[in-house]
Amino acid sequence: MKLLIIGTGLMGTSFKTLYPEATILGEQDLDITQPERFPAVIDPIAPDMIINCAAYTHVDKAETEPDKTNLINGTAVGYLAAYAASRDIILVHFSTDYIFDGQGSQPYVEDDVPSPINAYGYSKWLGEVALAKHGKNTYMFRIQWIYGKNGGNFVEAIRKKARETGHLDVVNDQWGSPTWSLDLAQKIGYFLQLSATKTTERPPFGIYHVAATGQTNWHDFAREILAQTGIGASLSAISSEAMPRPAKRPTNGRLNCAKFAQYAALPMPWQDGLRHYLRSLAQDSQEA
Repeated sequence: MKLLIIGTGLMGTSFKTLYPEATILGEQDLDITQPERFPAVIDPIAPDMIINCAAYTHVDKAETEPDKTNLINGTAVGYLAAYAASRDIILVHFSTDYIFDGQGSQPYVEDDVPSPINAYGYSKWLGEVALAKHGKNTYMFRIQWIYGKNGGNFVEAIRKKARETGHLDVVNDQWGSPTWSLDLAQKIGYFLQLSATKTTERPPFGIYHVAATGQTNWHDFAREILAQTGIGASLSAISSEAMPRPAKRPTNGRLNCAKFAQYAALPMPWQDGLRHYLRSLAQDSQEA
C-alpha cells in the first residue's frame, strides 16, 4: 500500500518513523486549506491511503483565532475528504476527546453526542462533520493527551519547568490517557494494514477511539514524569478553577476504546509508554 502522510508534527513524524518508505508532506509542501493545489501535488504520488496529521493544535490560542482554527481543522478536512473520495483513496483523519463536554461519568464511546466547550474542540467537531459529509472510505481516530518527538507536549513542559523552578502546580480534576505518539502510530498502523485486506478481519470504515491503556489525571501524570526522570521538584495538586486558562478543558476526557480493540492491540499502559519515550530520548542523546 502506497502511503501519503500529511503533517510533520507529533503524529506525522511518528508514522514516518514507522513507514520510512511513505511520502510525507509538510505545510510548506501542501497547505490543506488550498484544495486547488491537491491535484498537482498529490496526483503524482498516487497514494492508496492518505494519513492526515495536519491540524491546528494550539488549544488556548484557538480562542482568539477561531476562523483560522475552523478553516484548518474543519473546512480543510472537507476539502481533503472530497479529493480523496474523487480518487477512491482511503483517508485517515484524527480527532480528539475535546469534542465532548467532559460532563459524563463514563468513558465516551464513538456514538456519544459531541458537545465541545472550547474553540479547538468545536473546530475538530467541524472536521468530523466535514469528513462525514464529503468522505467516502474514511477512518477517523479520536485520540488524546499525545506526547512524543518533534512537537511541544506536556512531558517536556513538565521537565522544563521542574528544572527551572523546582515546583509545579498541576490540576488533578481532568482525566484521560497520556499516549506516546510512536506507540499510538504503531497500533493504528497495524489496524490500517488490516484495512488493506479483503478478509472478514478488515475493520469497517468509521470512527474509532484509541488511547493508551489506563487513565489518570494531569497531576498524577506529572508525578510519574518526575519519578521516572528523577527530577527532585515539589508538586502540588490544584483544581482547574484555581488555574484558569483561555480555553476550558473537559473534566472527563476518558475514551472507551473497546471498538478499536476488536481489531488491534491498544497502546501500552500509559506509565510504560512514558518509560519507553524517555528511554528513546536518552538513546538519542547518547547517539548524538
